[in-house]
Amino acid sequence: MRILLVEDEDITREIYKSHLRPHCVHAFDNGLSGLRCFLENIDSLDLIVSDHVMPFLNGLDLFREVRKISQAIPFLLITGSPLNGELKEFIEQGGTLVNKPIGLKKLIDLVENYDSSEK
Repeated sequence: MRILLVEDEDITREIYKSHLRPHCVHAFDNGLSGLRCFLENIDSLDLIVSDHVMPFLNGLDLFREVRKISQAIPFLLITGSPLNGELKEFIEQGGTLVNKPIGLKKLIDLVENYDSSEK
């Protein structure tokens, strides 16, 4: 699978990226860079995994921008925020919400579920 990973914490991003091999992971440290990657690779990405709170463009805003262009790409949002109206809207629009802390096994299992659903 080709995954867009957007996480502003360097260590967390690198850990996620290393554990998501053998998938092809495009990793960025903010939502704006992630959006640029999405726009350049619209037809070749299979999944977006994003942190919620980030600089420049947060995960929810990234999701909104992605949904303006594609309703099909799965979007997994990792958050430490309590469920509120915006996050409920995210779920209603087809996003998958994951609460922090997320273990690596859970992250890998979620990604593998997307991978197997495509086969």
